[in-house]
Amino acid sequence: MKKFFTFISVVCVIMVASGVSVWAAGVKMSVSNPMAATDGQMWADTGKAWVEAVMQRAGDKVSFKEYHGGALISGFGNQPKGIGSGIADFGSVITAYNPSEFPMDTIASAVHPAIGRTSLQAVYIDRILFEEIPAFQEQYTKSNLVRVWVLGGNSFQFFTTRPVKSLEDFKGVKVRCYGIYQPRVMKAVGAVPVALSYGEILDGLHKKVIDATLINPVNGRDAGYGEVAKHLTMLGDAGLGVWLNAGLGFVMNRDKWNGLPPELRRIMMEEAMKVEVQYPIDSAKVILPKAIDDLKKIGVKVDYLPQSAMDEWAKKCPDFFTELADQLDKKGLPGTQAIKRLKELYAMPMPELEALYEQVWEKKMATLK
Repeated sequence: MKKFFTFISVVCVIMVASGVSVWAAGVKMSVSNPMAATDGQMWADTGKAWVEAVMQRAGDKVSFKEYHGGALISGFGNQPKGIGSGIADFGSVITAYNPSEFPMDTIASAVHPAIGRTSLQAVYIDRILFEEIPAFQEQYTKSNLVRVWVLGGNSFQFFTTRPVKSLEDFKGVKVRCYGIYQPRVMKAVGAVPVALSYGEILDGLHKKVIDATLINPVNGRDAGYGEVAKHLTMLGDAGLGVWLNAGLGFVMNRDKWNGLPPELRRIMMEEAMKVEVQYPIDSAKVILPKAIDDLKKIGVKVDYLPQSAMDEWAKKCPDFFTELADQLDKKGLPGTQAIKRLKELYAMPMPELEALYEQVWEKKMATLK
């Protein structure tokens, strides 16, 4: 990774030494974030870091006007269309809420107890797939979007109002789920899936519409779930995972992107590379441990489901990925190809995966004129 960032630095030096001209008129960017400005994953530790880095390098040639808490576009479900239509120029998305527009990204919702991966590994795999298989990019092009970077979120853990320390303890627990696969995973251990939008989770916990939700502890802390769900169950060695985080990240309106000066596009993508890698590293070392400590301080009890229980749980769940490949194939999409490549990448040693990740980024940067 040091070699990778050396490459970025060299590019910057060459730009300065060659006297790259700055753009004459300042660029104004509107930003839509459905979450609060204090939310770590969806803004404070990611989008904000990128905006500040871009502004530091571009000076007064670019400015950002931020709209948080859904003030400009309400909810993640409306973000892609809102940004694609130009209501906002830039913002965070979770395309799992838009499966018809982003069918390839449904791979990210295929949660399974057998998956044990780090956030950094998921980011590497996601970027490689996105750059290697055109169908991933074509979804965003059709929606008039450019995906700027993928967000390396942590695996799901279990926020609940009652102790859950074994598979037996899941029986009868009403769990907020979304998508096709989460409900089936939870039914496999006797839990009761309940469909609620993201914005309804906290109220659902208060009103006992649900007893629990699957979410990473950083989001759970920032959303206030620990105020009512006083138990956090850490699921095995790595949480309840998805193979990658496709659809979780930041995008830009394609028309806006195409109208930007080339030197600004390069600055934005260079900073995107840094955030894409740095957030999952920081999250594992600092952000996630701090979130768990913060939750303990407000009285949340942390329980642990052993890895042996996760292995048993995995046996109860179908092979979702073969199912998904077939479904995508029937739509004329490269489902089998994507799942085959995903499995290859998942099995690859981290040094090899990192080297390949750096290669696809270098190739991408070479196309920015």
